[in-house]
Amino acid sequence: MQTFGDVERLKEAIKKKYDAEISAIQRQTEEEIRAIQAETKEKIKLMAANIRSQAEREAVQAESKVLSEERLKAKREFEKTREQLIEKTFSEIRAKLASVAHSKRYLNFIKKKLNEINLEHYTVIADSSYYKTIFPNYTTDKNIIGVKLVSDNMTYDLTLDTALEAKKDELRLKISELLW
Repeated sequence: MQTFGDVERLKEAIKKKYDAEISAIQRQTEEEIRAIQAETKEKIKLMAANIRSQAEREAVQAESKVLSEERLKAKREFEKTREQLIEKTFSEIRAKLASVAHSKRYLNFIKKKLNEINLEHYTVIADSSYYKTIFPNYTTDKNIIGVKLVSDNMTYDLTLDTALEAKKDELRLKISELLW
């Protein structure tokens, strides 16, 4: 039985040896797992910080884009409103031109121009019968405001609507300055 006792001791010694090695491996494995977990936590924190930073940048960019679009929209709306007001002003001016075209001041202006022109070679086109005292032979054109003298090779356009169109850009600028 002596051999059996030695076998039992041997088994016990082997068991202790491997138990110690297994415990050492388990401790080492647990340390490695903790190190990996710590490293993973750091990587997760770093990734979260990067994601947060990128999200903040994207949020700032999105906000900037929205603000730019809103500014552009507001500017377009302002321009549209300004243009509508300017066109409304021109419409009101055109409405008042008819009374100016039938005023003594405009008649005096036309008479002064007539002194410079030989009427024999011209056809007179007027906006209404208001001018029949000055021009017994005239043609009516409801699409003009005032008087036009036309010959084969020359036209004297004394109409107020043409004068308004000639000055429209200059007047547009002045109206815009007055309104804003």
